[in-house]
Amino acid sequence: MAPSIDYQSVASIYEAMRVEKVNGMTVSDLVGGGYPFPIAVHFMSHLVQYADLCRTDNIWDIGCGCGRLAAALTQHIGEQGSYCGVDVIAGLVDFANRHIASRFPNFRFLTLQQKNPAYARWQSAGKSPVLKSLDEACAPGTIDLCIATSLFTHLDTAMTRGTLQSMHRALKPDGRAFISLFLLDRVTSEAMRRGTPAFRFSHQHERGVWVENAASPLSALAFSLEAFFELLAEQRFYVDKMLYGGWAGRRRFTSGQDIMLIRPMA
Repeated sequence: MAPSIDYQSVASIYEAMRVEKVNGMTVSDLVGGGYPFPIAVHFMSHLVQYADLCRTDNIWDIGCGCGRLAAALTQHIGEQGSYCGVDVIAGLVDFANRHIASRFPNFRFLTLQQKNPAYARWQSAGKSPVLKSLDEACAPGTIDLCIATSLFTHLDTAMTRGTLQSMHRALKPDGRAFISLFLLDRVTSEAMRRGTPAFRFSHQHERGVWVENAASPLSALAFSLEAFFELLAEQRFYVDKMLYGGWAGRRRFTSGQDIMLIRPMA
């Protein structure tokens, strides 16, 4: 992380995440728990190092939550760049619009009208603009960087296919997408067997997809490496960078989840 970046101007936003609630749960707990500021800075370091983050980037953040990453991005994206965040929980989107978009005019947050059983409890109506489909969020070929952190951990194959299709449509020919997810391969399986993984993913949900809880499959799921690569190729993406996470018990890892930087094929 560049030492010149100072996040003090957005510290109050991260404090609000720990206090304000959506349907009885604090905003920070609803997006995964923990103190949101260091989590955001951790991901920012990866965006700078692996995704070639630029001040003029037009960014589309799918599954933006309360703007945990967006608040930090305000210190990296200049007036010539832009940010659009989309999430299915209206309360989180409303929070981000109140605390972030109100201060940074090139940042906006939209609610996607899409049911997800894992979040049904919190999907009440909100005040922010509503999208009927992802493709309404931005014009084709206008996005430099698409971000989807811990999004594909809550989408089945059909939902993942549709999301990748929308991402490909939105990206510029030289654009890229930074995604994090759970991937299963031989090395991961061996690490899970030997160590104490955060998830076991012992229930097969569909071909190439395993879930942690069979009764609530979209609460946490993993793709086999082969199945996800097939989806990427089908939607005309190739993998530029791949960084394994520590969730399975690997001794060497970059982050909690596995990370990919993918790019659209010509």
